Amino acid sequence: MDRQLMPLHGMRLCDQAITRTGRNESAASCGNAIRACNTVARRQCGLTLLEALIALLVLAVGLLGFMGLQVRGLAYNHDAYVRSMATVLAHDMIERVRMARANSPNEAALTQIYDAFTAGVAAGAVCQPMVAAPNHAARVAGEKICWEAQVQATLPAGMARIERRAGVNAGSPLDDIFTITIEWRDRTAPNGQPVTQVWEFQP
Repeated sequence: MDRQLMPLHGMRLCDQAITRTGRNESAASCGNAIRACNTVARRQCGLTLLEALIALLVLAVGLLGFMGLQVRGLAYNHDAYVRSMATVLAHDMIERVRMARANSPNEAALTQIYDAFTAGVAAGAVCQPMVAAPNHAARVAGEKICWEAQVQATLPAGMARIERRAGVNAGSPLDDIFTITIEWRDRTAPNGQPVTQVWEFQP
């Protein structure tokens, strides 16, 4: 057999066979060596491709897991943003109520203002500038319409309500206690359940 057609490993096995057995048996020994080399090569055929496919599979699983973490991270970041916006809206209304109390001339006017804060907003009410409102209570009613519209526009499926109850001195509005409740739809909550936050304060 021509040594130029032998694989390198077969040539080495041939040389080793010649050294052990001598020149007379070199042809048979070389043939056996080449057959052994071909058998090993056939057994190893395709191993490189299989290893590459396994590596790609592991990489794909890792990338899918990373993408899932990214999606969850974005959802939690959005939830934190929505919660912060709900807090900002609630404190905005708290400051409005406190300013209304500070600017109220007497308890009777304060009662009307508080009633405007806690009154329900009519369906289809539109936020409009209340610069020329006839009195403070009418301006407060307009501000509440705008505030609730802002809640609905800022929070997903946002809803808000303001409630009032008597304090220690039931005969005076100065001791009244307010409760602000804001609800919205949370994407990270199980089954899309609404999230509710409550703020209670005394002006």
